[in-house]
Amino acid sequence: RNILIGGGGLFTNDDNSCELGYSVLTDFQNQGYATEAVKAILTYAFSVRDVEQIYAHTYPYLVPSVRVLQKSGFLFNGPGKEEGTIQFLITRKTAD
Repeated sequence: RNILIGGGGLFTNDDNSCELGYSVLTDFQNQGYATEAVKAILTYAFSVRDVEQIYAHTYPYLVPSVRVLQKSGFLFNGPGKEEGTIQFLITRKTAD
């Protein structure tokens, strides 16, 4: 059966960076879908766009989200842009 279980994408900035966002419905979390989607988005972004770095924000207590980013090659990069969030970053060089 066809069912939409989540979504994701990139917001492109003028400085050849992008911000990654993703979400998976509760019933489909912890099954690897978010990691698979994030890796596909990274492959796309680094292969067909002139992107040098991609960053993502999450809350530190959202451990599954942190794990998705870590498994996808992102590294912790300090506080996020919204209060209480943390930032993760992946660069073209670390993605290779």
